Amino acid sequence: MRHRVRGGSRGGIIPPRIQQSEPMGMISSVMRSGDVPGPVAAPAASPALEDPKPSCSKAEPCKVCYFDRLSDTLAVCIFKNLGMEVIAFLLPQVCKRWSTLASAEDLWKDCHLFYDPYMSESKKRNFFHFLNKAPILHALTLELEYRDGLEFFHHWKTENPREISTLEFIYDNMPPNVMFTMLKRYKDLVTKLIISDTHTPYNIPDVKEVWNHVQNLSKLKYLIIDGAGLLEHKAKFLKDAPCWKSLQVLDVKDCSYEDMNTVQKILSQHHNWTEVYLGSCHAKDFRGEVKALSKCVNLDTIQIPFCKEFKLLESCRMLDSLIIDCLEETVKEVKGIVLAMNKSTLYFPKLSNLKMIGVEGDYVTLLLCLVKKHLEISHLNLVSCKMNPMEVLNVFSCTANLEKLYLHEMDNMTVITIAHEIIAGKLPKLREVYVHECYCDNIEFCAKRALTQIQEHFSHSVHVFTGGVSCSCKPVVAAPSKASQKRKRDYLD
Repeated sequence: MRHRVRGGSRGGIIPPRIQQSEPMGMISSVMRSGDVPGPVAAPAASPALEDPKPSCSKAEPCKVCYFDRLSDTLAVCIFKNLGMEVIAFLLPQVCKRWSTLASAEDLWKDCHLFYDPYMSESKKRNFFHFLNKAPILHALTLELEYRDGLEFFHHWKTENPREISTLEFIYDNMPPNVMFTMLKRYKDLVTKLIISDTHTPYNIPDVKEVWNHVQNLSKLKYLIIDGAGLLEHKAKFLKDAPCWKSLQVLDVKDCSYEDMNTVQKILSQHHNWTEVYLGSCHAKDFRGEVKALSKCVNLDTIQIPFCKEFKLLESCRMLDSLIIDCLEETVKEVKGIVLAMNKSTLYFPKLSNLKMIGVEGDYVTLLLCLVKKHLEISHLNLVSCKMNPMEVLNVFSCTANLEKLYLHEMDNMTVITIAHEIIAGKLPKLREVYVHECYCDNIEFCAKRALTQIQEHFSHSVHVFTGGVSCSCKPVVAAPSKASQKRKRDYLD
């Protein structure tokens, strides 16, 4: 069975605004009783809902609870009272009174159904059974092959929820009519739309029709496009289209400069954006996009590749969260931007969340400039950064107000240096440390041991999450003393 990782390169940590306005839904995994639960695919969402890479957010890691063979009463209690962010439950053959659970509309409001073309026939039947039981559905993800199109439409005629707030389409090989039908059916209900795997250059009429339907979504707030397939063709955007009145969050993943003309058009439709994520872009000619963003006075969160037009963002005074991709092609622009920022007090006065990806060389001076000028930063996320110990010490000498620290793909010496600073009391407000994809194999420089010492030193007032540390360090075995060797010889004799 093919398994596809969804949600692009972002995830795990939710940006502040998304966390407040839209908590993650529960996932109803369409599995038969007796199936062994696999990893749960959380609903794709705006950038920092996927893995720890992009986000500088304040959210907790996802909590997942599997339950099976429980009474309906207990199942309802779990839904209502335990506050789980993600609940996956195995299916209803195990619940004799399933209809009692399924008829509670307020429970379905937080459920997420997922259709996978590689499911067994019984799982597909279960999918449509649940679809018929879910009058108000939080999220629906469809990954259809062309061979599934007719069957899906046959079921959909009689079995479809009254309301859906989140739609996700895995677009490769999907019959376009399915997407058009769904978007039209829920045009006044959908608040979040995710279209993933759009790397195929689709024909122009289909792409234009997709954009026509998207622009007619009257309550759309979040738009996530993963891949360039919908951005390669010149779609027409109408200033008075219904979606622009509500659309505030744009997340475009894996786009190259060839696609940026479409992105610039989208950004230029209005200036009420609150969150914009532009990931994996080339920054050579990024002027138009940054210029459009600089007019968004309510911008709260932004992710962009570093470029010489970065200085235009000085006008974004409400910016709370900043994510910067440090690209080698624009490293020569760093010194000029840092000089301009040091001369001004107007850059990002409310900045409290900072994430930087790929800090190295001159980009260290940009990181140092940001933390020095924004001593109130409380959340710091560093991904794939290469800094020497002195640079690490300089950065963390300016982060006394740090409350949460995320380290992803950092070398063990950097992690150890930071751990020593924490133990030395240099980060008095720190409460949580997350470490992902860190490797160590030398007991003398063991990152996991250094992180454990933090928790021991602070009597668990600082919570350290070391699940992402891969430690293969072996303890040093002391050589036997001469006395013990003599005793061993005497015993053998």
